[in-house]
Amino acid sequence: MSSTTNSLVSLALLGTPGRAVACPLPELQAEWEKIQQGSEDSEEAFYRLAAMVFAYRRAGLLPEEQEVSYPLTEPLEETQPFLPQEPSLILRSLLSNRLTATLAYGLDLVAEEGLILRPEYVYELLSTVLKKGSGYNVACRANAPQGLGHRGKWLLLPSR
Repeated sequence: MSSTTNSLVSLALLGTPGRAVACPLPELQAEWEKIQQGSEDSEEAFYRLAAMVFAYRRAGLLPEEQEVSYPLTEPLEETQPFLPQEPSLILRSLLSNRLTATLAYGLDLVAEEGLILRPEYVYELLSTVLKKGSGYNVACRANAPQGLGHRGKWLLLPSR
């Protein structure tokens, strides 16, 4: 048989009674023995060993060291008043029901009044309306950033 065939046969026999599996890492030998005692058959023991070795290897990996290429800043304090809770809930309902024209009109009214959306709705509005292919019309996309205040502008920064 060729070396490829031997490798495939050897791989196929792993975890079966025809092929004993040894623990590849000496530091896990005690755990491997517990797995062998607690498993019903060699196949189950093999799968548990594979999961244990994988977890052991992943636990020891460190994240790559990368230099931060953008400055981390905080948004400026909001100076404009927030939209009251009831109109905010109406805008959220318009957003969830995809009533784009009415939502665009509502965002226009918010901007005209000099108000900004409450912080808990800013991310939801941005992530839904400005997402490519979301189906929101141009007017709605154009009006969205107007009532977001400093927090919304901070989230929209290209350096983020």
